[in-house]
Amino acid sequence: MVEKAKEEITEENKEPEPKMPATFGEFLSEANSAYNSKLYNTAIIYFHRAIELRGSDVRAYIGLAAAYQAQGIPADAKIILDEAKRKFKRNPTVETQSKILERK
Repeated sequence: MVEKAKEEITEENKEPEPKMPATFGEFLSEANSAYNSKLYNTAIIYFHRAIELRGSDVRAYIGLAAAYQAQGIPADAKIILDEAKRKFKRNPTVETQSKILERK
């Protein structure tokens, strides 16, 4: 499901190729930085890589869903949050983000 959502980035909304950090923590930090700078495509790339490196960390899923939402791709945000709900059952952060997404 993460792969399908990853394909939604088009040439039209493509940003410059991001530099690639080496560790999960670096990817997560760069993803959050890109998100806060409104470089959502870059954030999406970094969050995806962070999930590949450590799929057990809910922060990468939440960040990825937020980046998709901010990029105007709510369907992909929902895909990511649904995956996070299955993976992190009863996680209050995931539940809260899902409720926020449902309101939009």
